[in-house]
Amino acid sequence: MKLELTTKQFRRLLDMAYIGNWILNSTRGDDRFKDYDDVESLLFAKAREEGMGVLAEDWQGEVVPSRAFAEGGIHEAIMEYENNVFFDILAEDLARRIWRTPPSTRTTMRSCLAALTPILPSSSSTALTTFW
Repeated sequence: MKLELTTKQFRRLLDMAYIGNWILNSTRGDDRFKDYDDVESLLFAKAREEGMGVLAEDWQGEVVPSRAFAEGGIHEAIMEYENNVFFDILAEDLARRIWRTPPSTRTTMRSCLAALTPILPSSSSTALTTFW
């Protein structure tokens, strides 16, 4: 297979591969999906060949993303995603719990929303308002 990318597109592909592998494997310990590690290693080895060696390093015989890559802001993007997902899931779970307990009046639901709004990001609060 042949895939032609600009340097910028390849750099974005490295980011996407890293983020995807992080989501799939970061919590798995020794039970990692090795095939995803292999693809990530292949891409970072190619980065080294293409003059982006600062993004790759060797670890235990494998080519892996370098410390410079990992500390270059990619984890801030992952953290932002995880925070948004966490609050969306929290908002949905809380809403579902409230709906399971029959409210005595519509006012009860409004007071629950008012209590949740200060602790949730604006996107989740908007979602709850729309949901109710």
